[in-house]
Amino acid sequence: MSSTVHAQNGAVEGSVRDDHGEALVGVTVQIDETRLGAVTRKDGSFLIENVPAGDRTLVARAVGYEMVRTRVPIRAGDRTHADVVLKESAVKMQGVEVRAEGKRQLQSDTRTSVTKIDPRDAKYLPGAGEDVMRSLRSLPGVVAPNDFSSQLVVRGSGPDQNLIVIDDIEVFNPYRLYGFVSMFNPETVSDITLLTGGFPAKYGDRLSAVLDVTNREGGGKGKLVTGKLNASMTNANLVLEGELPSALNGGWLLSGRRTYYDLILGPVARSAKLVDGDVAFPNFRDLQFKAVLSPWPTSSFVLDGITSRDATELISGSERTSVDSFSINDRSTNSLAGLSWRYTPNTNILSKTTGSWYENTGETEFGGEGGSRLLYGDASRDSVGAMIRALPQAVQDSLRKLGITAENPPALGISDGNAGFSFRKFTLRNETSIRSGAHLFEFGATLDEIHTAITFKSTPDSLLKAIRLATRRVAVPDSIVSSIDYYRTNAFAQDKINFSDRFYLQAGLRFDYYRLIDRSYLAPRLSASYAIDPLTTVRGAFGIYYQSPGYEKLLDRATYFDLTSPAVADLKAERATHYVLGIERILTEDWQVRVEGYYKDFADLIVQQKLTGVKYVSTPKSGESVRYPSGWTDPVAVAGDSLTPIPVNDATGAAYGVEVLLQKIGTPGTSRWSGWLGYTLSFANRYRDGITFPFDYDQRHTVNLVMNYRVNDWLELGSNFQFGSGFPYTPPVGFYPVVVMNTDSTGVKKPAIATNVFGETLFTIDRGGVANINSARLPAYHRLDVRATWYADWWDLKWSIYLDVINIYNHKNILSRSYTVDKTSGTLVEHDVGMLPILPTLGLSVAF
Repeated sequence: MSSTVHAQNGAVEGSVRDDHGEALVGVTVQIDETRLGAVTRKDGSFLIENVPAGDRTLVARAVGYEMVRTRVPIRAGDRTHADVVLKESAVKMQGVEVRAEGKRQLQSDTRTSVTKIDPRDAKYLPGAGEDVMRSLRSLPGVVAPNDFSSQLVVRGSGPDQNLIVIDDIEVFNPYRLYGFVSMFNPETVSDITLLTGGFPAKYGDRLSAVLDVTNREGGGKGKLVTGKLNASMTNANLVLEGELPSALNGGWLLSGRRTYYDLILGPVARSAKLVDGDVAFPNFRDLQFKAVLSPWPTSSFVLDGITSRDATELISGSERTSVDSFSINDRSTNSLAGLSWRYTPNTNILSKTTGSWYENTGETEFGGEGGSRLLYGDASRDSVGAMIRALPQAVQDSLRKLGITAENPPALGISDGNAGFSFRKFTLRNETSIRSGAHLFEFGATLDEIHTAITFKSTPDSLLKAIRLATRRVAVPDSIVSSIDYYRTNAFAQDKINFSDRFYLQAGLRFDYYRLIDRSYLAPRLSASYAIDPLTTVRGAFGIYYQSPGYEKLLDRATYFDLTSPAVADLKAERATHYVLGIERILTEDWQVRVEGYYKDFADLIVQQKLTGVKYVSTPKSGESVRYPSGWTDPVAVAGDSLTPIPVNDATGAAYGVEVLLQKIGTPGTSRWSGWLGYTLSFANRYRDGITFPFDYDQRHTVNLVMNYRVNDWLELGSNFQFGSGFPYTPPVGFYPVVVMNTDSTGVKKPAIATNVFGETLFTIDRGGVANINSARLPAYHRLDVRATWYADWWDLKWSIYLDVINIYNHKNILSRSYTVDKTSGTLVEHDVGMLPILPTLGLSVAF
């Protein structure tokens, strides 16, 4: 009997979008005069099963949109496809018209610290280079390490403490072009969600934040194939998408990107004699694919594929002005493949099972000579050559036997250096959600099998090795060959309870097991939202978070740990505890404000082991020149600390602050203005050996002002102003000579002051003790980026042409400070390394 009834029923599936083509999540879709219905997922899709055959009315409702009723024919044993478009309306609340907008968080959403950025904003944000991760820097609580990196520093945590996910697959290295841009293409993504604190139990193995990105599922919009071509002065990308055969009921999307810095900058650098021979400036190629097919009413399948290659090859020019030289040949790859099965047996159950493979590899060969500032101060290559020519002929003859001439002045050399890494991950993951009455219960489990390997080898010359030992900079050995295979597993469960129309609570618990350190952890999570009125929402969250050690996290941290050391047996996972409280208020139909405070407590932070040993020091003699060793006392042994690659849980920390976001949402047809103003007051400290010092990226004050103005139907103007108080750095407290161990004629090793070929003292900068770490600040960072976009319809195609200018008033922001010693005056000379100057870019897009 039941099979007969089922055979007389059909199903309806489809998607709901707004009149701008953006997917709408949380829309209620029902079959009129029945209890059959569904709620759209984050990609806008829905599925309603067991619908009686015949002509039915499909009703779609969402706050802020006009209700839509459409007739759909339901055929027995078949599935009908229906795409719904909702037009924006307004809802009156306490005299304020509240319009629907994806940037507004539902009052029933208990998550704190949630920021969604529209893919269009990521593409058109001035100065962001049409890059998703760079666009996130314009939000409160997010800081960039510098202009050259797309890494994110979130609420006083390092880039290695952020979880990066695309289509529910974790990636270790989301960067392209050696960190300058990211893997996320705003032309292909449908959802960009950044969780900066208090994130739920489904996410783990990171202490700070989650960036969850979803690629579009593609579709021809009634055409066999549609596409878009984007090209600028530095890169180009092509996006194609279309529909699969009707039997498969789905769509596909393919995108390819390539930079051509190598094609443009290579000839320029050769003509300026900066490099020699064949040159491949940093460049990358990227190919991404996604297909979704739904062959059966209850099942759909998602196929993801990504592959990319970064490369560079440089050799210093023979006519360069600096003594230093270098050569580098680098190749790296990033690849991903995933298959997901989404199973929806009814409208209250959704299960997603994903199997994925991810691999990130790299290999570098490097060499050259450096350290000219240490040897000669600020002297140029020609000046050093002239100094050699001024030496007595007998001395020049002796130097020539060592390969040292005026045309080939010496520096500190490294030859035959190479480095490599390989990170590979296999993952099996399931997440299931069940809605029952006032409860939304979610649970899942993941198994990761991880293979990691790193290699490093350098051959420094004897002087460079002696200087490194003398200055106790031995945290990275000259040779590393290390490989670790391990697995990690986790399981989570969380329940979101609707106690009333105003109060929602989500409680969760996460279990993690890390085989590398053979430890298990339980992490509770709790979040809640309370609607004071229809315009005002209060949210709070508490959670404990753990992060395991692993070579795959070293690239973001740029610190080497020997994870094959016996000390790993005593290592614990790093831990953070989050406390978040915030309030959000809709001011008018176009304005909203959010204020949020947070506190993060860090424990068991992993740092390099510190050992106490012996170092040699010398002090200047009164009234004598420091230029030569005769002006210094004989070296004497004193106690000194040095760092080793051994990982230990010897540090703690805290980060806390307040963030304010005032947002103007431009409503199509009624407002030409949009943008936001963000301010963050933050404090980030680390504690070790009883000393408190600021975190490397502790930025006390941060201001972001983004404005966009649609002048008319063919011109759009935008601006992006960023201000940040200076990052901390460790200032010098003086300088002292480099002391090396020489062997005398009797074979006894004795300390001696190191010199260059002219007999001049070699100096190293004294940065003081632990109490001096990050005790000074760089100048404040600020820049203004602007963009103008022109729109046109030519040859039945939609065109946009833009001019984007980074740092339009050409302010020199300081990346770092280095120091040399003026050997004549015996004083320190400060050198500022700048970031991006004014940088215009011209580009275009065409949709077909």
